Amino acid sequence: MIKKTALLFGLATLVFGSTVFAALSHSSGPYVEGDLGIANQGRVVGIVNGGYKFNSNIAVEASYMHIGDNYLGINLKTMMPFNNGFDLFAKIGPTLRGISADNLEIFTGTGGSYAFTPNISGNMQVFWVSGGEVGATVGLSYIF
Repeated sequence: MIKKTALLFGLATLVFGSTVFAALSHSSGPYVEGDLGIANQGRVVGIVNGGYKFNSNIAVEASYMHIGDNYLGINLKTMMPFNNGFDLFAKIGPTLRGISADNLEIFTGTGGSYAFTPNISGNMQVFWVSGGEVGATVGLSYIF
């Protein structure tokens, strides 16, 4: 059920993400993000992302995730900003489990963020990796 909900919410955000709304956060530039959370079986998740936000709606990011195994990925991120500093977002992209080309999987994530300042925002997301990993994280991001 969580997989279908996450995919449906992500798809809706991708479809409506092209609509331009005013937002508190910077509309473009490089950013870094760090997240901590929980995955299946209560395992701790750590995620570090570095990316580039092209405008208020589209970003591309490189991702390192650790959930027992190491994962490296590249994600397309679409965002739907609102006037009050909140954004909804969806991410999707290929990821390598165990940092091996033999273990190519798909990462999908969806969530929301709140801009505390024009440079700093907090975020929450749920994610699913095609190999069976499901989890939720909270974190901070900084846009330069």
